[in-house]
Parts: sequence; C-alpha cells; structure tokens
Amino acid sequence: MTNPEVKAPQKERMRIYHKEYYQRPEVKKHKREYMKEYMQRPKVKTYYEEYNQRSEVKKRIRDYYRDYDQRPEVKKRRNESRREHNIILRSQFLEMYGGICMCCGEKDIRFLTLDHVNGDGADDRRERSRAAILREALSDLNTEKYQILCYNCNMGKAINDGVCPHHNNSSLTKPSIRHTHSKNMRQRRNLRTRLFEVYGSVCACCGENEERFLTLDHKLNDGNHARKQSGAFKIMRKAISEADPRKYQVLCFNCNCARSQHNGICPHHDVK
Repeated sequence: MTNPEVKAPQKERMRIYHKEYYQRPEVKKHKREYMKEYMQRPKVKTYYEEYNQRSEVKKRIRDYYRDYDQRPEVKKRRNESRREHNIILRSQFLEMYGGICMCCGEKDIRFLTLDHVNGDGADDRRERSRAAILREALSDLNTEKYQILCYNCNMGKAINDGVCPHHNNSSLTKPSIRHTHSKNMRQRRNLRTRLFEVYGSVCACCGENEERFLTLDHKLNDGNHARKQSGAFKIMRKAISEADPRKYQVLCFNCNCARSQHNGICPHHDVK
C-alpha cells in the first residue's frame, strides 16, 4: 500500500514538472502546430460549425465577450493600440500632404492636424472615426478635400465662419456650412468673452493674443475627464464662476492640443 505522505510530494513534483514543461518554447510551438492541423480536420470543422450555431453557445460567447470588453486592462490595451495606430496614420498623412500648415507656415508636426477644406469636418467626425478619415485621405492625394493646418488655423477657421483669422478678408477658404448666428454660437461667443475677462486674452504659454485662437485649458490635465462629465458650455461657466487660476488658464489651440498629446507638456517647453 502506497504511503499517502510519500504520494503527496510526488504529485506536487509532477505538477511543477508539467507546468514548466508546457512553458518550453519548443513545446508551445509543437502544440500550436498540432492544434492548427487538428482544427482543419473535416470532422472537427463540421462539429465546431454546428456547435457554434447552438443558441446556448451563442449566448455564452456573447456574455463572455460583453464581460471581457469591460475589463479595465482590455480597455487600456485597446486604447493604447488604437492610439499607436492613429499616430502612424497621422505621420503618414503629414508626410503625404507636405508637413506644413497651408495657412501660416507652421512646420512643427506636433502643432499640425488634418483639416477639411470644405468645412464639413464636424459632420464627418460624427459619422466615422478619425482613423477612417485619415485612411481615406491616405488612399489618394486629394488637396481639394483635405489639407494640413496647425491647430490654431484649424480651430480659428471653425470659429470664424470658415475663414482663418490670418486671412479674414480673403477667399482662401470656402464659407463654413455651420450656422454661425444660431443661439448656440451666440452663447459660445458670450461665454468666451467672459472667460477672457477672467483669465486674460493672451496664451499663457506662447503669448498668442488673437482671441479666435484662444481656448480654456485645464492646468491639472483633467480636461478630458471634465468633458466626459459635462459639455463645453458647463465647463466654461464653471471656470468663470470659480475664477481659479490654479485649475484653469488660457492657451492657444496649438499649445492646448499639443500639450494634451505630449504628457501635459507643450512642445514650446520640451526639456531635451
């Protein structure tokens, strides 16, 4: 009769051995190749095709992926992958379209972005992702639809009836399709005026003083979280009522957008 006290350590040793064995690269490779061949067998393929069509199996798979997609580590991994992919697409777009702002001549790629020449960028972004827009722009050089602008010129153009403030009296850009005299636009202009009265009308980083290039910045780098909680009007009203220069400041769009993409540091103040 086997002594239980001797049998227990043997089981533990075997467990540790098998765990180490299946971690060996050659074993993993052999297992992958075997499973790949096994899943291609006609009987196995037929079985799994029928199995996956069962209602209870479909429900179990659906429930699993619904839970899986909500895991923080999965969300983080997907966001990082999406961000890296967008950076690659953006670099390719900037190289293909000249790498310089078509309005003011800004050459620092950290201040550059894609612009819809016809002023329909907001509607386009509501219908599809930024990556999809970049992929279309890269599929064929189309300077009648897309161009490179710095964030200042891009946002200044959106605020200023489709014409960048640098060229306010020219016809370099087509008129915006937005209704700039709507109630929302009047509210926005009034709030921006009050905001500049509280926090000043000069960029706290580079000194830009054209008001149509200026925006509110969250100094604590929590602007993205704040925008998820409430809309732009509520954020501006809160900043005006609090009048707290420790939390808020005025930056131009170049400094604000570039800062948000470079760990809270504007490229003007990069430490090399």
